[in-house]
Amino acid sequence: MSERQVYDLGDQPRVVFRACTGDLRIQGTEGPQAELLAQTDRDGIEVQQTESELQVSSTGSLTVRVPESAIVAVEACSGDVRVTQVQGLRAARLNGDLVATQVGSVELEALNGDVQVGGSRLLSVTSLNGDLRVSAVQGQMTINGIRGDVRLRAISGPTELHGITGDVSIRNPEGQIDVHDVNGDVDLSGNLTSGEYSVDSNGDVRLQLDHSSDATLELLAPLGSISCSIKLADAQESPHGLTGILGQGSAKVRIVAASGDIKVRATRSTDVEDVLQDEMARVEECARRAAERAERMADKMRRRGERLEQRAQRRAEQMSRLHGFGARARRPSASDGNVQEERLAVLRMLAEGKINAAQAEALLAALES
Repeated sequence: MSERQVYDLGDQPRVVFRACTGDLRIQGTEGPQAELLAQTDRDGIEVQQTESELQVSSTGSLTVRVPESAIVAVEACSGDVRVTQVQGLRAARLNGDLVATQVGSVELEALNGDVQVGGSRLLSVTSLNGDLRVSAVQGQMTINGIRGDVRLRAISGPTELHGITGDVSIRNPEGQIDVHDVNGDVDLSGNLTSGEYSVDSNGDVRLQLDHSSDATLELLAPLGSISCSIKLADAQESPHGLTGILGQGSAKVRIVAASGDIKVRATRSTDVEDVLQDEMARVEECARRAAERAERMADKMRRRGERLEQRAQRRAEQMSRLHGFGARARRPSASDGNVQEERLAVLRMLAEGKINAAQAEALLAALES
């Protein structure tokens, strides 16, 4: 059984989820209303409403529809969060994975879990313990303090990454890229024809350029080596440095591998296969996490069924002791045995997942009456 609650919001709607302890699914829709859908048998929801703000606290999974113009805030919550098609999202102190799709502006701070962002105009990430995947962001991005791998695809606009403990992969960027203070390998690839690209890493750096790229390269590996399979104009080599021009040299590419090597090569057809393999690995990882969540839920329902069975047994023992105090002990009748068998059958169906907890409680109450 589920419960539906509807709230009217003003012209500048804001929805705040605070101290929630279950998964959140937030979907932007047309209209001025917010709609909450939850399982009434296990979810406790507290809602406070002002003229244009809705504050929600929940102890279970929650599905919410909000106006597309809403600003959504998720604060001090535990559980996976999925947000789609709203004006803005701010998440802070979240323990769980986050997926934001078609969200205008995304601001994230102090998160523990993997993050995926796609189709946004503004992205700010500060302090993330997990992997970050970003695609199709057209606007400013600031990413700082990531303990995990970072993957950026088809981004445009000024982008700054620093304080990264993990590998960084950037494909098909446009605009200005500044990557520094990275303890890991960096992979930069695409058709670079304009803009400025600066990479400073303590690991290896691999630069893959399309044949039609138009860039000036300035490469430095103080403790490593530099290899380049692309023919450059005005090339100047040193033991740990290389400069040269590809095409007219419009884009400016500066790479420093402080403690690693630099490799430059042309993009190959096999790179497409690498992208497909990455996507397959991502899908498999999502499936693995979904299976783990399903297993945790099944284990939770199994434990609940065991508790209900123990409670029923204790109740039967108590009733037996109470009947024993009578002047004449009543012998169990055939109907008593049938009720007990039916009660155990209900508990078995709950443990096997054929019915949910609410249905089991209703059947047990009917048997008691």
